[in-house]
Amino acid sequence: MIELTVNAPNWEVLLAARTARDLLFESWRNVPLDSFKDVYQTLVDVFSTPWDSDSEFVALKRSLITYYSLLKTTHLTNGELANLPLSQSRKASSESPVPSRLSTILPLLRESIAVLIRLPLFLVPLMINLPIYWTTRWAGEKASVDEESIAQSKVVVGLVLFIAIHGFWFWIIWMCLAVTPIGALIAGTSVWGLATYHQKLIDDNYLRAKRLLSAYRVLVGVWGPQRWDLSLSALTQYTTTQPPPENPFLKLPESVKNALVRSSSSPTAPTLSSIDAAAPTPTPTGAPKVKRSQRPPSRKLIRHLFRARADAIRRLAAFIRKLDDPSVRVCASGFMARSFNPDPNGVRESLFDKVPGGTNAIETVQGGVETELNPTGWRSGKEVITYLRLKGAKVGKVLREGEGGEQAVQWDAVAAMGSEAELSSPGSGDEQVRIKQEEVEKCATEISDEEVARVEKESATRKQLLMKAPDEDPTARSNVSVAWHVIYKNETFEGGLLQDWMVNASIGAMNDHYAQTGIHFQLDHVDYTLNETWFIGADPVYKAVQNDMKQALRVGDSATLNIYTVGFGTRTNNDLLGYSTFPWWLVNIGNTTANTINGTIDDGVVIVYSSIPDGTEPHYNEGKTLTHEVGHWLGLYHPFQGGCTGYGDGVMDTPPQVKAAYGCPIGQDSCYGDGVDNIHNFMDYSYDACLFEFTAGQAQRAREQTFLFRNLTI
Repeated sequence: MIELTVNAPNWEVLLAARTARDLLFESWRNVPLDSFKDVYQTLVDVFSTPWDSDSEFVALKRSLITYYSLLKTTHLTNGELANLPLSQSRKASSESPVPSRLSTILPLLRESIAVLIRLPLFLVPLMINLPIYWTTRWAGEKASVDEESIAQSKVVVGLVLFIAIHGFWFWIIWMCLAVTPIGALIAGTSVWGLATYHQKLIDDNYLRAKRLLSAYRVLVGVWGPQRWDLSLSALTQYTTTQPPPENPFLKLPESVKNALVRSSSSPTAPTLSSIDAAAPTPTPTGAPKVKRSQRPPSRKLIRHLFRARADAIRRLAAFIRKLDDPSVRVCASGFMARSFNPDPNGVRESLFDKVPGGTNAIETVQGGVETELNPTGWRSGKEVITYLRLKGAKVGKVLREGEGGEQAVQWDAVAAMGSEAELSSPGSGDEQVRIKQEEVEKCATEISDEEVARVEKESATRKQLLMKAPDEDPTARSNVSVAWHVIYKNETFEGGLLQDWMVNASIGAMNDHYAQTGIHFQLDHVDYTLNETWFIGADPVYKAVQNDMKQALRVGDSATLNIYTVGFGTRTNNDLLGYSTFPWWLVNIGNTTANTINGTIDDGVVIVYSSIPDGTEPHYNEGKTLTHEVGHWLGLYHPFQGGCTGYGDGVMDTPPQVKAAYGCPIGQDSCYGDGVDNIHNFMDYSYDACLFEFTAGQAQRAREQTFLFRNLTI
């Protein structure tokens, strides 16, 4: 029984895990159905790990429960808020996470139009089933506060009404057809068709209606005056959730209760014992029922809701960064440890072992339910994050939205200090973060100013000889054939093994980035190679290993883009994200690095596997490392090439700059008077979240260089 359900030691853990699940997947609907229980239990296990001596961990749980409580009070869901295209000001790192007033208008108009378009097609089944909707809602409100009881009440009432209403319409249609056998067949077919039609349309229309209502509530709350907002003292009662009463059919023995109750450093963190003490006492028979406190209008809570959401995301992002470490251990339920053990016979090292002193005690309690007394295993924190990513968790999006807040910087400081990470309150580490940031070697594709001069001279000569230049229309398209080579050391994500959908997502992201240039990439070949030497040893300077790899794997001609994903494990500075060849290296122009293989064989892009969209590379996990390196493959330089004087990057509409951009340094102007630096340009070193543009001049140069040296017409 325990393996078929989600089990938590207390309601604090269950609600925190549920809210974290909704933030990571945006909605429970996005969790794969066959993995729903395992994903939920994984998060429950994370929040069950005894880190309550850590004030930040306690604060994270409290912020998640606050956000959950406000969502329940406003009748909104995180999925509805996440799907509203509001302004970027809702990012957790912004000073005001509340969306601007103007940004709330478009979602309301969009959802209104979508509902109005669908309404005529859905009007008839809506009117027929409207009594079911109203009655089941009423039945749910009258039921117990327990969600299971509410759901059961709705199912029973809805089923009874469904049979009654559709039976009534069957009888009406049959009567109109003179109560004949043929009439019964027609009536039955009509009612069945109507029910099927309703079933096909209900989910989409229901979600659209909820989005419309959410957009309306957000607009009213944001446009309303500040005096509408509840005061902080009045808000307190809506930032906690009263646990449901104890199930009368399941009586836990004291031994089981004592095993499940954990100590907590926070006096406000509920446990089983505190919940039992706070649980409402049964109302005596005949006593008057106390009316529930009325919920306030949602308009009074909207601003508080967005602030709570931002705080929850910021703290969750900081926690994920710290958890994403192989040295961090997360408690796992016994059946989870057994289920995910890659080799129960112990032939190779397992990600799960028994916790020293742990037990496998299982006790059968009243009602025949088996209860596991203690967690019996552990999981690596990094493995947990990888597992959630593989199941579709939008970890990268949470990290981007939560990036920039105070807590995020502090947690990163701990991660930067070394791998001996323990979940404890982080201290100040701004200096370590700054130093670490400056040391990032995003790209190892380098070329001297002298080599640039030779390349540009050769380019000019080729233009004159060919007497043909690319069309200047930036919207023209060219399909660049792509061959992707996945090199891995073991069959895990951290071992470099990328799934097919990850490769496809990377190509899709790159096409989005290059859409403004008119260049399009088409994936024509994918292969997988298990080779730890190549995975660890590929290097742009000491090329022996990478030469062997490319000689064995490269396919196509000079117009085929070959991409290799590796781990870069042997470099002293292993912050390297990628490197590439330039198109003119095909004819051995401007390439002075040690190389012993043919230019066409060497041609290609090598990136670290963790930089793919929603990868695990901090700050560089939106797939823009690949976009950057492919820019070099197309013939683009870094915008800081050549500094403030000289030829620069050979593009007129990129202001000169003397140094790379790190982070997202808004307003950086390293060559004063020539325009601010190109910090948003894909060819700079800024964080992925800061990069979003190529210039028209870069697009023209890329198309020109591919034509001159790759014979690829764009």
